[in-house]
Amino acid sequence: MLSIAVVVLGTLAAWTATVAFRQDKEIDSFAEAKPAVYAIPAPTAEALKRADAIELSFQKAISENTSTRIEMTAGDFNTLIATREILEGFNNTTRIESISEKGLTVSMSQQIRRGFLGGSRFLNGTLLLRPDLRTHTVFFVVEDIQVPGKTVPEGFIKQYSSLQIYRIDPNHPVLGEGLRHLESVTIEGDRLIVQTKPAEPRPK
Repeated sequence: MLSIAVVVLGTLAAWTATVAFRQDKEIDSFAEAKPAVYAIPAPTAEALKRADAIELSFQKAISENTSTRIEMTAGDFNTLIATREILEGFNNTTRIESISEKGLTVSMSQQIRRGFLGGSRFLNGTLLLRPDLRTHTVFFVVEDIQVPGKTVPEGFIKQYSSLQIYRIDPNHPVLGEGLRHLESVTIEGDRLIVQTKPAEPRPK
């Protein structure tokens, strides 16, 4: 069953993969040898009920090909991460701290590789991510990276932000269907707003 958690958060899936960079000295200045753990507290019954309602609203809009507005809080994202099997790769590595007009503030442990033979390190920090819907594909643009007690070079942040691998293929046989129905993905106050729309039939 198509899940809004996958259509929206799935764009972040590549963050859990190893990403290679050549700036070994820069990476060593802020990266760590071991991953950090960002645990999500067990969701309450009310949080579970709200997450299920969000999923059902999205699935109904897709199946009936209608417009709907879905509001998601940071807590909603965390509940989905904690309870959806398809998102288990995010467990203990990703936690949505807050949503503001600037974007999503996300605590994340990301494995990065120092060059091609330099071994792996971990970026353990807080990322500011801005959602951007482009031609039926959701991107999360990296606006800032903060690592406690360390400075992340601006050049590294720009390179990280320029990576275009953090996207869902609009031609994906399952996820692509959900993307076709997205009209906008924006932020209002402390909520991410997903607006769906009727989609034209796929060409035969």
